[in-house]
Amino acid sequence: MTLSAENLCFNYGAKPTVSNISFNLEQGSFLTILGPNGSGKSTLLKLLAGDLTADKGQLFYGDANVNSLSLASKAQMRSMVSQSTPVDLKFTVDEIIAFGRPYNLNHYSQKDQDLSMITEELNLQDLTGRNYNSLSGGEQARVHIARAFYQIDASGPDVPRQYLFLDEPFANLDIAHQFSLMKILRKRSELGLTVVCVSHDIHLTGLLANLVLLLKDGQLVEIGPAREVITEKNLMDVYQVQSKINLEPFSVEYLI
Repeated sequence: MTLSAENLCFNYGAKPTVSNISFNLEQGSFLTILGPNGSGKSTLLKLLAGDLTADKGQLFYGDANVNSLSLASKAQMRSMVSQSTPVDLKFTVDEIIAFGRPYNLNHYSQKDQDLSMITEELNLQDLTGRNYNSLSGGEQARVHIARAFYQIDASGPDVPRQYLFLDEPFANLDIAHQFSLMKILRKRSELGLTVVCVSHDIHLTGLLANLVLLLKDGQLVEIGPAREVITEKNLMDVYQVQSKINLEPFSVEYLI
């Protein structure tokens, strides 16, 4: 199911935050949004997830206009992981993950099976009984990713659960968990899940993402295959940073 953005615009104040963004994503795409601080990455992600409504333009999940979808319908079609999700009450890890449970799921044996598989996928088995607030920032981030996976997986095969949106999911992770999560996301996209994430890690993106959308001042600079978008010229134009990029094996060296 294709995701189609048509001339999306959004303003928080007088200055446009996102301006005339248009592109199509085929099912199973893995898109990373790159750009400097304040370039509109998180705002664009929220627009694509349907958490913000564009001032102008339209967004479609397949043939469905996202503005016309109910909250329940959107919850079945997509899952979102924000940069920060504070939890003040004393919930355990498995309770937080279970918040992703679809409202209409009554098959508890399937629910338990899905939850167990997801905790194993993200290597959270030893944390499930612990108080969420006792975890490190990186562990908490992985718990919310597990919640999003659970929302997707537990809905069942008859539900159009096509999209996963993540805002800087690698920010609090150590190197090992960054690579592990990127591989998990890439594997899920190869199985048909459309993944869209915001990141500041250009090197990791070039290694493992298949598509990149580059933003500057709320405007789309370029979208396409990661190693065609991540170029020395684009990094200079967008970040004002000189770099040397090697394609095989892929690496980015910043010239200071």
